Amino acid sequence: MSLPIGFSDNGLPIGIQFATRPGSEALLLALAYQLQATVEWCGRNPNSVGEN
Repeated sequence: MSLPIGFSDNGLPIGIQFATRPGSEALLLALAYQLQATVEWCGRNPNSVGEN
């Protein structure tokens, strides 16, 4: 599973990839949900890099 997590200092998109053994897809979904809730990347864009 690959998830966007933000942008570099140059405005390039950064992602993170997770993998698990067959049959453990629920673990990936739970991890993705938790990461998305924590990072709050969805409202960001390259023009807001460095802003909090």
